[in-house]
Amino acid sequence: MNYKMTRFMFLCVVLLISNGCNKVEVSKEIKKKESSASLISLNTFEKKSLRYTEQQDILSQSAINNIGYEIKELSNKNTKKYYYVLNLSNKSLSSLDKKNGIVPYDVIKISIGAKSVKNSNIFSKSATSPVFINYKNSRLEENSYYLFESKLPINKDDFRIDAFFVNAEPFTLKNNTVKKGSQTYHFIEDTKDKRGVISE
Repeated sequence: MNYKMTRFMFLCVVLLISNGCNKVEVSKEIKKKESSASLISLNTFEKKSLRYTEQQDILSQSAINNIGYEIKELSNKNTKKYYYVLNLSNKSLSSLDKKNGIVPYDVIKISIGAKSVKNSNIFSKSATSPVFINYKNSRLEENSYYLFESKLPINKDDFRIDAFFVNAEPFTLKNNTVKKGSQTYHFIEDTKDKRGVISE
């Protein structure tokens, strides 16, 4: 009788261990492979790194004069978090662009808003570049900037870019020379409209 009981308990222990191993194997299969991204926080200009499993475009291949910009969503399916990133790039103007009076810009201020609040005039998610002490060194360099994170994905059509540019080079306007950095341009773009509006 004791032998049968001992054998039964031994089989139970073996089955429990076997089931435990299977659960570990399943959990390993579910976990997705992660990639890393090294970014700069747009709010603080401090370095920031994050890990993600997937990425998709919110706004891609957009440019105004020499400034290229795009917004990406980096999601981590393991932690169930969604991160949003602004990529800025500097593109060379062609000789035809310059002939047509296209002026290269420097970005001195940029804000990104997302997830508009109903019956309000604000976005619940936002990031803004800092107020710089030295105006001459106030431009945003070509880089990838961390904006904000969300527990749920944000609709692609619910983003806005609000930026201020200055002329990166002197140019002639109505026979007058406009000094570098003395002309300011205000640019607004909504991802829903897929078009931007610029004003001086």
